[in-house]
Amino acid sequence: GILKDTRAGVVFTVEELIGLMIYDSDNTATNILTNLVGIDYLNLVFIRLGLKDTNLSRKIADFKTRDRGVENYTTAQDIAGLLEQIYRRKLISRDLSDKCLRILKLQRVNDRIPKYLPADVMVAHKTGLERNVCHDAGIIFDQEGDLLICVLTKHNNPNAQASKNFIARVALHTYRYLDQPRK
Repeated sequence: GILKDTRAGVVFTVEELIGLMIYDSDNTATNILTNLVGIDYLNLVFIRLGLKDTNLSRKIADFKTRDRGVENYTTAQDIAGLLEQIYRRKLISRDLSDKCLRILKLQRVNDRIPKYLPADVMVAHKTGLERNVCHDAGIIFDQEGDLLICVLTKHNNPNAQASKNFIARVALHTYRYLDQPRK
């Protein structure tokens, strides 16, 4: 992300950090926000939100801790469930849900779910990328019906390109299948 290259002393608001975390998938912004509220608090929130198989054990890109076997984890079911609650406006207020969806639609890392979709198709999504994992989860908005898609991958290639392309192809094929007019 851009924060790691920002000169010392630059001040960002929490809202700006959230924007960088979502729009640019900036892991430094994510870690700053994690420091503000704490890992333990985030895990408590995950439990309260019903994310039964999600746990934050270390900061993003903390490879020293990761090399000792300390892993963050989640499941497609947890992430898809969270997105569905936001989409159905059941997690938080309607206004905050709508704001979340607006922010997710501004994601600038579009090399996964939206990559092969028609240019006029709106996607609200959040990517994730760290050594050996590549994810994207989002909602594809379509006149035939909206589609929630969540793809989490593990890989062994240095740039995750195969995983990114896999996610993009899954999204395209799913979209094409579900976009067929219903009889």
